[in-house]
Amino acid sequence: MTIISDLKQVKLSRGLLLQLIILGVIAILIVWMIIILLHPSQNLSGELPSPTPILNPAQVTTSPEDKAQQASIYGPFVFTFPQAITKSSQTHTTITSSPQVVFTRSWDKSGKVLTLTPLTILKENQNYSITVILPEINKTLQFTTTSSQQLRATQAAAEGLTLQQLEQQYPWYSQLPLFTGKYYVTFDLQSRVFHARLNSLNDPQTEVLKQTVTKKLQSLGVDLQRYTIIWE
Repeated sequence: MTIISDLKQVKLSRGLLLQLIILGVIAILIVWMIIILLHPSQNLSGELPSPTPILNPAQVTTSPEDKAQQASIYGPFVFTFPQAITKSSQTHTTITSSPQVVFTRSWDKSGKVLTLTPLTILKENQNYSITVILPEINKTLQFTTTSSQQLRATQAAAEGLTLQQLEQQYPWYSQLPLFTGKYYVTFDLQSRVFHARLNSLNDPQTEVLKQTVTKKLQSLGVDLQRYTIIWE
């Protein structure tokens, strides 16, 4: 009887040991899954991905240049980075400005160029600061705006004209640019064409905006049979 009892105890001990081993394996799997859930950036091999490279702000070029004294009150403001910015970083881009301005933003296909277009006309002769905040870099652009009249005078001088001569040749020029939160229309004195940048992303709305811009230019007395509109 003692031998039989000892055998039963041995079998029970082995069964208990097996159960403990199984529970231990399950516990390890549960801990492993918790680690993965808490650290999603860690891959299955346990290796962490390479950190996001930090870029040098001095390598970022801007238009207008930093500390510009006669920046346009209409924008746009362009930041060109030394290397492509990832889609994830583009999505998490933060824009701050002082005084506060609301911008539309767009990245070019290369991922290097960020264009900020204000939704309202900036104040004339005002100091502004715009900061672009990315995981890779923070870049601040500071500038002082010019007046709309000074801007036209500068453009006229570049063509060898006085402001009066410019307005005599193009009587509607003083009414430009056409600027709203949906479109921005300028006239290039050198090439003699209109540039119309639209902020719409869907085709039906784009066609409506084109018609609106065309009618607005015609109402100013622009002969659109003489001048071309380049849609952007």
